[in-house]
Amino acid sequence: MSKKVLKIAGRRPMLLALIIMATLAFGILFSGWLTPARVKAQEGAVQQAVQQETTNCEVASTSSSCVTAGSISLVAPTNSPVVCLGSSVSLSASYLVTTGQVLVTTTYTNAGNSGADACPDTYSTNYPTPTIVSNWWTASVGSYSTNGQGLTASFTPTDCGSGSVTFYLNYQNSAPCDTNVQSAGSVSGSFNVVDIQHQCVATTPTNQSRTTIGVGEQVNLTACGAPGTITWSTSAGSLSPTNGTYTTLTAPGNAATATVTVNYTSGSCATGFSVIEPSGVNMVTNGLRHVINRPDIGFHALIYVAPDSVNFGAVSCIEVTNNAVCSGVYTPFNGYPHDAHPASFPLSSTVVSGLGTSAGAVEDNIYSGDPGTASPFAPGSIVYTIPWQFQVGTNAWKTFTTLTHNCSLGSGGVLNASKAGASWSCNVTSATVSYPGQP
Repeated sequence: MSKKVLKIAGRRPMLLALIIMATLAFGILFSGWLTPARVKAQEGAVQQAVQQETTNCEVASTSSSCVTAGSISLVAPTNSPVVCLGSSVSLSASYLVTTGQVLVTTTYTNAGNSGADACPDTYSTNYPTPTIVSNWWTASVGSYSTNGQGLTASFTPTDCGSGSVTFYLNYQNSAPCDTNVQSAGSVSGSFNVVDIQHQCVATTPTNQSRTTIGVGEQVNLTACGAPGTITWSTSAGSLSPTNGTYTTLTAPGNAATATVTVNYTSGSCATGFSVIEPSGVNMVTNGLRHVINRPDIGFHALIYVAPDSVNFGAVSCIEVTNNAVCSGVYTPFNGYPHDAHPASFPLSSTVVSGLGTSAGAVEDNIYSGDPGTASPFAPGSIVYTIPWQFQVGTNAWKTFTTLTHNCSLGSGGVLNASKAGASWSCNVTSATVSYPGQP
């Protein structure tokens, strides 16, 4: 019995030792002694995966292709201004931009992989806007033309009529679309410039486009560029007809400012005429008169009504009778009337530069008369101070100047005669002369 127990006891220590050793081995295996080595391995694996995820999608190439090129189109002005000549015209065009489409494609070094490492081709679409390279405009009306930069045209025409402004624009796309300069085409806008064109009926003075006219003078008028229905009005004088494109102004018989207005469908324009009256008389000697050894002297004179800047073809003139103031040898004529029955006379339609409107064949007779006194002759003079009047149509006569008719005998037998710038001198002993039709 004792021997058996001892055998069992001898085995148990060995078994215990084995159990203890196995326990230690497993403890070491699962203890912190072996843990660090396994963590480092796991960290390396993660880093390798991250690196692989990044490097597997490296860009191989990027390309761009034009799907639709951008474009710019012009829009015509919406206004059609009507202005009077001398006023500014302004029109503006606009533009519309159509954006293009550009396809950007990106490929990768490992495109087509599957799973977590897949890097498929990718793309995006851009919408580029064209760039304006230049824009400009041209305008014309009648003989007038002009041009400028930009899409707003502002200018002051010097001619009338229906005009137009044309706008142009060039643009350019960026690559990969067509980078050549493109034209947006052109658009036009219209405008009207209204003017009252005027031309004096009389051909003298030669400046028939003048706006200073004589009383009673006529001017032909044209409504240039006026749209729609046209009518006329004036502040002085008369117009005939009062509607239509053309009319004639007849100036009033007195000094005035005649403002002529043309009225059209959408507005009106006006121009002014300065109407002036006769202001003086110029005469030119045209035939002499004297009897040898007698104290008489005279001449015929051509008559011109000043100024010479207008035409007084519608004017009639008259000399108002006046009595002589005499001295010396001419004393017998003292108080003698210049013309007891003066007659009026019309002026012609001819204006002579530097003189005025001619009285045509009508001449003035400047003469001292012969008092019948025996020699020797006492120096003296005969003087008339003569008012001149004018009339247009049935208007009242109006004095516009006073002329001095002067004939005299001076010392040494010198005779002088003068009136309105015309004159002649001779001696009592000078030879006899006469002019045709002398009284």
